[in-house]
Amino acid sequence: MKQYNYFHAATLASPVEGGLLLKGAEHTVEVVFVAPGTLRVDYNPRHHDDLSWAVIAEPNFSLGVSSISPQGVSLSDGYWRVEVQESPFALNFFDGEGNLFCSTVEGETVGQSGQAVVAKMTMREGDHYYGLGEKMGHMDKCGKAMTMWNTDVVPHLPNTDPLYVSIPFFIGFNNNVAWGVFLDNTYRSHFDMGKHDPGTIIFGADGGRLRYYLLAGPRIQDVLGRYTELTGKMPMPPKWSLGYQQCRYSYHPDSQVIEIARTMREKEIPCDALYLDIHYMDGYRVFTFDSHEFADPEGLTDQLKSMGYKTVCLVDPGVKVDDKYSVYREGIEGEHFVRHADGSVYVGDVWPGATAFPDFIKEKTRHWWGEWHRFYIERGIDGIWNDMNEPAVFNVAGKTMPEQVRHGEDGCFAHARVHNVYGLEMAKATRAGLLRLKPEERPFVLTRAGFAGIQRYSAVWFGDNSSWWEHLAAVIPMSIGMGLSGVPFIGTDIGGFVDDCEPELLARWTQLGALAPFCRNHSAIDTIHQEPWAFGPVIEEICRTYIRLRYQLMPFLYTLFFEASSTGLPIWRPLVLHYPQDKNTWRLDDQCLLGNSLLIAPVTAIGKDKRMVYLPEGSWVDWWTREKYSGNGYIVADASLAVMPLFVKAGAMIPQAPVVNYHGEKPEDAITIDVFADHTTPCAGMLYHDDGTSLAYTCGQYNLWQFALDFEPTQAYFRVLESGQSSNPYQDITFNFIGMPRPLAVTAVTQEGLEWTYNDGTLTVKTANFADFTITWE
Repeated sequence: MKQYNYFHAATLASPVEGGLLLKGAEHTVEVVFVAPGTLRVDYNPRHHDDLSWAVIAEPNFSLGVSSISPQGVSLSDGYWRVEVQESPFALNFFDGEGNLFCSTVEGETVGQSGQAVVAKMTMREGDHYYGLGEKMGHMDKCGKAMTMWNTDVVPHLPNTDPLYVSIPFFIGFNNNVAWGVFLDNTYRSHFDMGKHDPGTIIFGADGGRLRYYLLAGPRIQDVLGRYTELTGKMPMPPKWSLGYQQCRYSYHPDSQVIEIARTMREKEIPCDALYLDIHYMDGYRVFTFDSHEFADPEGLTDQLKSMGYKTVCLVDPGVKVDDKYSVYREGIEGEHFVRHADGSVYVGDVWPGATAFPDFIKEKTRHWWGEWHRFYIERGIDGIWNDMNEPAVFNVAGKTMPEQVRHGEDGCFAHARVHNVYGLEMAKATRAGLLRLKPEERPFVLTRAGFAGIQRYSAVWFGDNSSWWEHLAAVIPMSIGMGLSGVPFIGTDIGGFVDDCEPELLARWTQLGALAPFCRNHSAIDTIHQEPWAFGPVIEEICRTYIRLRYQLMPFLYTLFFEASSTGLPIWRPLVLHYPQDKNTWRLDDQCLLGNSLLIAPVTAIGKDKRMVYLPEGSWVDWWTREKYSGNGYIVADASLAVMPLFVKAGAMIPQAPVVNYHGEKPEDAITIDVFADHTTPCAGMLYHDDGTSLAYTCGQYNLWQFALDFEPTQAYFRVLESGQSSNPYQDITFNFIGMPRPLAVTAVTQEGLEWTYNDGTLTVKTANFADFTITWE
């Protein structure tokens, strides 16, 4: 147990831009506002460089206003106030209404032991803690202790920690008030949320600076917005990457890839992408194809394109040590590899055998690596899958490089500092290279490892899971944790990667995975195949039904991606995010919301045909039967093998499209919007559309329609607010008002060509354009 030297007492040294500089006997602490509702606490800031791989926002130091009086020192930015207790030193945080919501431990606010640094905060009764990236276990991390150190671990068990992605950020929540803490430190870090010292949050790192950001709420949405202002938001991905994707370690030779592609089309199972795992390479050399099994890669990708598929290939960071291999030779000549302190190239054992590792901390190396992706672009590859980038090294303790090896220009960084950002910087290099090579197209990058800010560059899948029911049960809490850590484009290997999948498990996993942000079936070598048809016609039909549902809901899902890219909100959301006043949601993590209105309640145990589902306040409609339920309680839902319980919140509007076999198969000119109306509840919804491919949306080339339906005693008013600079692509527009009484009339306000019918409790309105109309009953 480390003995820390704490900053016990402080005096005001001087006001600084945006805040205060506090001085102790040997150390200093700087407290400054850097953005609205965002406070930065720096321990000994002058002793460290100012480099951050995670934070991209420029600080705005004009916000903080300090107050110095006989009663004490305080700092405010209008959103909240921090009061400084000089001895014993502590920081107390108050919201805009003057309520204390967070405080540090008196006399132990910050401390140091050798190179290690630590901070302590006081827990309050009823606290819940969410986020902290990719972690096993429940979404509420109260009472848990976790480490941030990207690690290749197979298999991972319910208590395994750490995993592949490290995000040192958490959201505190208590009594409907949220706040957040982001530790901007890339060393191995630790978060103890009251496990070893009940009542105390302890977080810190094995080295580097102690700099953390405190982020104001009061809502979880507000905290996430501030965090993603700091670390960046996900750019819109290519629309095809939202489709179903099929992978295996490995499909080879190329004829097997074509066989999978043809079978998918013959069985009318929608699919947008097929993957090439490491067996496509020549001896596991990246930027090569095996000349026997993949003799004509351009011919392969051309054939797949003719069938509507995109091709994604795996690219590991390891470069085989081989003087005849051009990538290795260039890496040596350009000094692009990680080195020992004596200047020799570090060599580890990975798939190719003796392997050198690109130094992605160097800008010139990132550029060099990105340019090598021309090899794939010229052969028709559409997306890049970064694996093994923790970085993983075989046959060594710790499964990675020694912490002493050197990165950066002149070896200025030890691996201990940059280990956690190796995958982040690889993804950055990959995305930048793809953008240079195809500047008119959105890149697709998928990564296993990452750090805070990974959402700027890549989607993330949760690594090498297993075909276990326990891992299916872990999907929602892990996804919630990542989503509440600013990473919305996430998913797991459907069916599990390691071990043999079972028919029922594949059915249940596909039901859930078909509505995940990232949707890919993937399995390991020497396991049985688990394609949707692998277990016979019953399981195949279940898989087909739910994959088709994904494509039916594609406009809804794509709109949620737009919302995530604009606001930082996750796509899969815990119920507490939208129902923070409901104590039943605070730890609920076996069901989730897709957006704010579609409730997903998967079956994650074998042999079940019913499950308990919690419905929050309001009215809810069973997606499958259209039966209506009142919220604020549990129901027993049908969950027979072919059914995953889904419920829609009354007042929701769910855009849908005709099902296609792949994105781009048919023009996107028809849209149906189901409005779950009950004659009293106001309804609201949104629909986003762009070309799905280019970056033109960043210049306003998109459509965004916001819909509202408001009721009066004898009429309802449907209103549309449109923004964006693109023309409306939809020529066939249908609104289904579900649960609405038969009207006397439906009258267009500004357009012609409106038609309506009524049947069995549903009012159907067809229009040629999005425009306002009125529904009249008397």
